[in-house]
Amino acid sequence: MYTVNPYYAFTLLPRSKLEISGRLHYLWSSANDDPFVALGVRSVQPGQAVHANAAASYEVVEGVRIGVSGYALRQVTDHRIDGKSIPGSAEQVFGVGPGLRLGARGTWMYLNSYFEAGVENRPSVTKVVLRLSKAL
Repeated sequence: MYTVNPYYAFTLLPRSKLEISGRLHYLWSSANDDPFVALGVRSVQPGQAVHANAAASYEVVEGVRIGVSGYALRQVTDHRIDGKSIPGSAEQVFGVGPGLRLGARGTWMYLNSYFEAGVENRPSVTKVVLRLSKAL
C-alpha cells in the first residue's frame, strides 16, 4: 500500500511576537491487497481527503507562547472494498482549541487541547496532545 500526501506550508509573522502558520494537504492511498484476514475481503482502499491545520500564537514572555490551533479533514471520495465504493463512508471532522509552548535552548514542549465538531463516520473526541521537541 502506498500513500501520497503533498502539502503546502506557510508561516506569517505580522508582528514581532505574533505567529500564524498552517498546512494544506491532499491525501491519496492505494489499495491494500492484504487486509486483516477477519475482514473477509480481498482489498480495502481509504477514500481521498483534503485536510488542513493552522495555529496562531503570541509570545507573552521569552520562551512562552499561548495561542489557538485547529485542524479540519474532509474525505472527498468514499472508501472502497474489493474495488467497490461504499456509499456514505466519507469522514469529516473539525477540531479547535487552546495551546501552550514552552521553550529554551533548542528544547520545546507543546501542550494543545482540541474540541471536535462536525464529525461524520468516525468517533468524536476531545484530545489533549503533549509533544516534546529537541533541535539536534
